Amino acid sequence: MQRIGQVGLNKWLREQNKRRQILESLLADYNEGRSCSFYCVASALMPPDSIEEAMNRANEIMVNNEVDDSDMKAKAKILRSVIEDFASKPGIDLKLRRKPK
Repeated sequence: MQRIGQVGLNKWLREQNKRRQILESLLADYNEGRSCSFYCVASALMPPDSIEEAMNRANEIMVNNEVDDSDMKAKAKILRSVIEDFASKPGIDLKLRRKPK
């Protein structure tokens, strides 16, 4: 509600749509079966532009390292590392915390 008050409903809806599109891309192109929660948290907490920049940087690394496009595990590892680096700069923590039993 606070963000809607700051930027207005229409801009907020555009931001949310962009987050959804980014998350769909992450899940379709980089999910090796274990990264779904990580990508959901990143999409929710990070600015969409920052995630897109991280994806572009990860793609550059993959091209330079000649990572096979079908090697989902390697692609996910590289992207997760780059996203964590981008998130740490503004102090965003992407770790999931479980409640103690």
